[in-house]
Amino acid sequence: MNGMDKVAVGVVHHAAFHREPREKGLFGEGLVRLAADDFWDAVEIGYRPELWDGPLVRDLLAAAGVAPVLSPHPPPDYHALEAGAREAGRAEVRRMIDAACEAGARLVYLIPGPLVEEERREESRDLLVEALVGFCRYARRRAGDYVLQVSMEYFAPHLVPRLVGTTAEAVGVARAVRAEVDNFCLTVDQSHLAQLEEAPHEALPLAMPYLGHVHLANCVLGDPAHERYGDSHVHFGFPGGEADVAETAEFLRVLGEVGYLDNPQAYGKPLISLEVKPYGPEGIWAAVAGMKRHFRRAWALKGNGG
Repeated sequence: MNGMDKVAVGVVHHAAFHREPREKGLFGEGLVRLAADDFWDAVEIGYRPELWDGPLVRDLLAAAGVAPVLSPHPPPDYHALEAGAREAGRAEVRRMIDAACEAGARLVYLIPGPLVEEERREESRDLLVEALVGFCRYARRRAGDYVLQVSMEYFAPHLVPRLVGTTAEAVGVARAVRAEVDNFCLTVDQSHLAQLEEAPHEALPLAMPYLGHVHLANCVLGDPAHERYGDSHVHFGFPGGEADVAETAEFLRVLGEVGYLDNPQAYGKPLISLEVKPYGPEGIWAAVAGMKRHFRRAWALKGNGG
């Protein structure tokens, strides 16, 4: 399949089904249908404790040969400046790590907490590093006979006001965490780089020493008045969007240049997941089919450079 078998291709379930009611465990038929589709090697699930049924998720995905990836939704503030809120957020992340081990996941990813006032950002960053180190150690103990990787995704702070923005800042956090533990990595999102005005050929080499997880995604930036302006994960090729086939092909090509496509990562292959949120009359399964077509076309266009 033109070398596509060298990567694990995932889908962000909680984005594709962001408008759908969730049933306990299997979240309705959506997870079942994604697991049954042999295009997908991984499914990223937004962990919510009140809906979670780990044995069902584990058994379904294991039967299909699909890898689970978890992230907490909504994201807790695990490095809050107030001690009570901070400990509550850290307990929630530990519960998510427990759920990941129950489901057989080898990767979880977290989002930094809110951006705080400038005079307290260094304190907040220190608490972030402390928390990430603690989660990595907890994940290693809890997983036991395998390695559970903990990743952090970062955002453009002018659109999503989180503590860590820019690839350089994320790399600084990763360097500090990796000085203490070895099961930490970064999640880089294609659309977040566009929002940060960071070109792939600049950001990806910088991130590569810590890169363990990639999202392919689109966004609208040209018109601030547009109803889907910002970090909205519109479909690829959306009018006025930043990513169509050519842009994703270039992103994939640079991933090959920096060595990511030859790095086995948590699942034995480099993980690349697609993230699209259907809006309005756009159907979920049309969006899922569109992600698959987009990846095939972009992979073919990137050529054999990676």
